[in-house]
Amino acid sequence: MYKPCRAAAAAGLDLLDVLRDMPQFAAGYAYALPGGEFLERAGAAAAARHLNTLGPAGAAAALATHGLALADAVVAAAYRFLARQLAVLSQARPRRGQGHRRVCRVQG
Repeated sequence: MYKPCRAAAAAGLDLLDVLRDMPQFAAGYAYALPGGEFLERAGAAAAARHLNTLGPAGAAAALATHGLALADAVVAAAYRFLARQLAVLSQARPRRGQGHRRVCRVQG
């Protein structure tokens, strides 16, 4: 059984890390609605004993450390990432008579 680390700062996960590699974050983390935090997927941390998390407290600590400009940069990076993913998804739409194609990977 995997247990979350104490805090995002202790785990080494920071909003700055998310900003640097948004595709890897999207592929390696899942959103947990009840806690409002992102949890590292077990497959992404197969060798680790603990899973990294990023929650509201970790995001607030990152903003206090790096400044509010980080929030704008993360939102802009997330918007660009989602725009690319939606473009890939819209191109993968099957045409008449072609059957279904599945888009399974996160595009970088």
